[in-house]
Parts: sequence; structure tokens; C-alpha cells
Amino acid sequence: MGSIVIAFFLSPYLVRTLGDTGYGVWSIIASLTAYMSLLDLGVTSAVAKYVSEYRAKKENKSANEILASAVALLLCVAVALVAVSPLIASFISRTYDFDDSYTPIVSTLIVIAAIDMALYILSGVLIGAVTGLQRYDVLNIIRILIALLKAILFYILLTKGYGLVGMASAALVTNVLAAIIMYVFIRRKHKEMSFGFQHAKFATSKKIVAFSKFTFIKAFNNIKITLYHGNKD
Repeated sequence: MGSIVIAFFLSPYLVRTLGDTGYGVWSIIASLTAYMSLLDLGVTSAVAKYVSEYRAKKENKSANEILASAVALLLCVAVALVAVSPLIASFISRTYDFDDSYTPIVSTLIVIAAIDMALYILSGVLIGAVTGLQRYDVLNIIRILIALLKAILFYILLTKGYGLVGMASAALVTNVLAAIIMYVFIRRKHKEMSFGFQHAKFATSKKIVAFSKFTFIKAFNNIKITLYHGNKD
């Protein structure tokens, strides 16, 4: 709820400051990152399910296998996303008829957004772990604080004239900060939990994929509906 309120007050400022074209470019990048987030492949929900289940059974070894295997899976996805980001930037630039002055900016934004989403995808393991620990209070506090910090940075950077690239960089930095906070929380409060690759197992990865495909389909449908109504409006 807090994030929604922040976005409600921030949006008019972004429209006024960026202008129609600039805000339109930002909206395109936001829609693109929404689709990029699907590359989580439902792994976050699988981590939440199995961490909760194994910790209830006091099977910490199995929980760590889930965490490590999920990191291995999503690391491959994250690296692939960053690697193809220049191609995505080229495709978007050719598809949309941007002003010549915006073409290099759009390409830079897409690469930054891809790096941001790669880190976000990896942080899905942390989100799943905190969710599996039933610490929704921690997640909500982090999300509200990060949304507030992001809004403040947007305001400062736009006031200083850093524009869209500054906003994208701020989004990247704040998402990294959120991941660091979640990791520190898990390691301090639950030292028995480990993300080390030595715990990763192929059989465990298959178990994660078997469960995550259902939540992936649901997430894909939700994003399609959200973007459809957004474009319709």
C-alpha cells in the first residue's frame, strides 16, 4: 500500500519533468522490465514453498539445497539476459520511431534495465527465502523504504538534470540495496541457511522447475492483463 501511495504522488511529477516523450520512453522501459521479470520463471515461489516446508520439518540441509540450486538456476538466466541486452536494445530502437536524440538514451536505458532485472531475478531467491521464513513484515518494510528512497533519488536526480539514465541508475542502486538488506537479515537471523554452490544439486533444480512452471504461467497471465489494461487506459 505504501508503494502505491508513493507512486501516486510521484507520477505527476515525472510527467511534468520528463515531458510526454520522455515519460513515454520511461513507460516503454517499465513495460519491458515487467516482461523481463518473468525470467524469474516462478523460482521465487518455489523457494518460498520448499524453504517453508523443509524448515517446518527441521530439514535445514534440504532447505539449503533449494537455495543453492535456485541461485544456480537464476544465475544462468541473469547472465543470459545481460548478454542479450544489446540485441534487445537494437530491436526496440528499430521497432519504435524515437527521435534521433532519444535513440542512444533508449539503448543505454535498456542495458541498465537488463542489468537491474538480472539482479532482481537473482534476488528472487532472497525474497523466496524471507517469504518461506514467514517474515512478511520484513519484506513489506524493505519494499516501502526502498520505494521511498527511489522516489527521493528520482526527484533529486531529475532536479539536477540527470534525466532518464539517472532514474534507471537509481532504480538499479536501490534494488541492489534491497537485496543486500535481505541477505544480511537472513545471514544474521538464520545462520544455518546457506546459498553456497556446494549445496546445489541437479535433482533439486528439477524439483524447483517442476513446481515453478505453474506459478510462471500465472505470473505471465497477470502481467498480460496488467499491461493490457494499462495500454487501454
